Amino acid sequence: MRSLRAVWVVLVLVVVASGMAFGAETLLLRQPDIFGDRVVFTYAGDLWEVSAQGGDAVRLTSHPGTESYARFSPDGEWIAFTASYDGNNDVYVIPAEGGEPRRLTYHSGNDVVQGWTPDGRAVIFVSWRDVGFGGPQAYQVSLEGGYPEPLPLGQAAYLSMAPDGKRVAFNRNWGEFRNWKRYKGGRAQDIWLADLSRKSFRRLTHYEGIDRHPLWVNGKIYFISDRETGVNNLFELDPGTGKITRLTNHRDFPVYAPETDGKRLVYECGGALWVYDPARGAETRLRVRVPSDRWRSRTRRVKPSEHLGDYDVSPDGKKLALEARGDIFVVPRKGKKWINLTTSSGSRERYPTWSPDGKWLAFISDRTGEYEVYRIPAEGGEWEQLTKDLRGQLYHLRWAPSGDYLAFGDKDYNLYVLEVSSKKLTKIDRCLNHKDYEFYWEISDYQWSPDGNWLAYSKVDDNLNSSIFLYNVKSGKRFRLTDDTFDDFSPSFDLNGRYLYFLSQRNFAPKMDPSE
Repeated sequence: MRSLRAVWVVLVLVVVASGMAFGAETLLLRQPDIFGDRVVFTYAGDLWEVSAQGGDAVRLTSHPGTESYARFSPDGEWIAFTASYDGNNDVYVIPAEGGEPRRLTYHSGNDVVQGWTPDGRAVIFVSWRDVGFGGPQAYQVSLEGGYPEPLPLGQAAYLSMAPDGKRVAFNRNWGEFRNWKRYKGGRAQDIWLADLSRKSFRRLTHYEGIDRHPLWVNGKIYFISDRETGVNNLFELDPGTGKITRLTNHRDFPVYAPETDGKRLVYECGGALWVYDPARGAETRLRVRVPSDRWRSRTRRVKPSEHLGDYDVSPDGKKLALEARGDIFVVPRKGKKWINLTTSSGSRERYPTWSPDGKWLAFISDRTGEYEVYRIPAEGGEWEQLTKDLRGQLYHLRWAPSGDYLAFGDKDYNLYVLEVSSKKLTKIDRCLNHKDYEFYWEISDYQWSPDGNWLAYSKVDDNLNSSIFLYNVKSGKRFRLTDDTFDDFSPSFDLNGRYLYFLSQRNFAPKMDPSE
């Protein structure tokens, strides 16, 4: 009996393990909306629907383009969304259970669905159709079709109409800043309240960071903000008293794209969907499985020549090292076979650069989970890791002509010199400023002297002018060559190493931002 019981236990464990394997949770679920017990969201460019308790999702769309910003109608009968079925991002609707999409807008501008009017007769969307470079404006278009009507809000984004249809909570600026955490620049959003009947506007928040995506729930305005924690969380705002209360406490991942049916809210966080219930004052993570064929992630053959990145010419001029789809290739003269030096589908290799003697290639790779510097014999062989414990993106590997050192920068504006033989890494400088245009962000403007003993580089000063500096690898000392009176950059030694040339802007003509 004991052995039979043990067999049953093993069988049960096998079945459970198999079920878990085939029922793994799907992540990267985006832009959800909720109505009662139904949640609609975007995954891999298509719309899916799932229970508000989680479980297996059901596909609603299958177009090769992207369907996004799905919103249930107030009665739950329709779903409005943005799609490109006919080549441009326009507003479409489908029955909530799925069906053939019906197009509501016809304009070359980008139309992004925001929601519905409270009576369910029209879809609200924002569009850049009439503003060009500026922020979007809000419109409504009838469910039956017709010409869209502008809403009298001016520049508006992420808007939510109150149940009475007279008040609108909204932001002035568009943008989620997913790749710019704790943004506090000129496009940081505040919550505004418009009273359409009185034609009045009132700014409800005055936070220097992000207050975005307001939603009406039980007479209060819910929104996301990075105030208090530095990470987007869900907040409640009383429009009468101005009192603001934080409702969630996510610390690892920010909250994005909240939506509501007026009773509960759904949002994305950490790639998963969460439901917040104001009545309970608690959030619940939905465990969702999307039974997709995931055809985009299947193994397939590609031509690396169609996906080229950075490159470097060998010292003898006979070979080219280049990156293509995350691997490093050596390309001989025309007609010869490409050689894949790294062959690593699980990591990304970038910025190949030849050693002065042509025997090695240095590059960066994220095979450890963070970018580090490596080298590999130019004829192929084992990788040698030269750095460890670095974090974030690295830039512009440059060998010293002696072959003894490598210089590179990183996303935190640090500049490093690496002694190759000992693997000793020295941070020689850091810049705390960047110019207000696209050319110089990290410290990336540096050149070696012909003997490999000096590294010349430019660094941005507090007045946003650059100055020229020198670093000596033997003494470890740094020298400033120019002050911040003028904008000095692009240093370069002559062939004998006797002179250092650089570019300089020596005029005081004002320069406008390219976007102004």
